[in-house]
Amino acid sequence: CQMNKAFKRICVFLSVCLVLASVSMLFAVGSTAKNGFSLNVYGSDDIVANIKNLEMNMTSVIYLKNSEGNWEEYQRVHGNENRIWVSIDKMPKQLQEAFIAIEDQRFYQHDGVDWKSTVLAFANQYLKFYSSKRGGSTITQQLVKNITDDKERTSDRKIREIFRALALEQTLDKTTILEAYLNTISLGNGICGVQVAANYYFNKDVSELTLVECAAIAAITKNPTAYNPVSKPEGNRER
Repeated sequence: CQMNKAFKRICVFLSVCLVLASVSMLFAVGSTAKNGFSLNVYGSDDIVANIKNLEMNMTSVIYLKNSEGNWEEYQRVHGNENRIWVSIDKMPKQLQEAFIAIEDQRFYQHDGVDWKSTVLAFANQYLKFYSSKRGGSTITQQLVKNITDDKERTSDRKIREIFRALALEQTLDKTTILEAYLNTISLGNGICGVQVAANYYFNKDVSELTLVECAAIAAITKNPTAYNPVSKPEGNRER
């Protein structure tokens, strides 16, 4: 019985690898024929449109004139997502590098999917090499998840995410992808993006963050509750 279960797991894993290899070849062919090439898989064109047109929830900021006649912020109005978009040229380079270092070290080398990490993650899911779950998501894949809110824990969802990430990198450059990721990532307390995180945790504009503050915000991503700089400073500092 144990042998049958192990054999079944191996067969499923090899099937998944075959699917991933097919996906990789499909997009490799597409990248060599970009003129006129369009692959709208699982609504990837809609994701690109959302990013380019900023079609997502944003925070409204109300300003009032003070007694000296100068405009100052009075109140912010938002729903479940508290987000103020900021261009990447306003974000410290150290902040960008901190997220890449902790989330996706090969961000500038891969085509949207880190195949080595992905295969290891799928292998561990079926063959149980490691006691803990291994993640294989790149920054591009996490961006897809943030925008689509497609987060179910299944192989089908992972394959959808891979298709979408590969399609995204056929259309958008790395700088645009990183900017969108840093403006959509959840950072605890309903905060979406690094601008509101800088305001909330350090009472600063994102452009004013120090190296330590950049690292503290990047550390939140894995678990916004356990690594919250305000309520769990020890956990945040350790990470």
